[in-house]
Amino acid sequence: MQAGYYDNNADTLIVEQGQYVWLTQFGHIGAKWRLPMGINLISQYMQGSTLMTNTDGWPVVDNDFHSGYIMLTKRWSQHRVSLRVEDFSVTDNDDTPEDDNNEDGQSLTVAYQYQLDRPWFMQFEYNVIDSTRPARKYLNQPIDLVEQQWQLSSRYFF
Repeated sequence: MQAGYYDNNADTLIVEQGQYVWLTQFGHIGAKWRLPMGINLISQYMQGSTLMTNTDGWPVVDNDFHSGYIMLTKRWSQHRVSLRVEDFSVTDNDDTPEDDNNEDGQSLTVAYQYQLDRPWFMQFEYNVIDSTRPARKYLNQPIDLVEQQWQLSSRYFF
């Protein structure tokens, strides 16, 4: 089990060279369980907020967010197979016009990893994200979108 809290203690009234300071705070909990047949269940949930104000202290961006996932993974010999599902959202609390930061979605990841040699791994991964993000309308994109990614990667550890 793990738990933590993050607070960057930022002063949102500070602006330096056109860069605004963001106050970000979140808490998280996570766990890892060893299940029968060598399967591990790993999960984490985080919830927090982020805030950026103008120099008068009015919120320009004021968002709450959460994200949680559950992953099952099994390793045997040189192989590893993983399945991960996630739910996430951002809630826009400010009244800034033409800046809708609301988002809600779910994702699924399926991965296969093969260890070629002690420091060298090959991995194949498929991701699908189903999300609703109203801000996409600013770019003439659909608000509701399903995105897919196929990925092949190689990692070598020195």
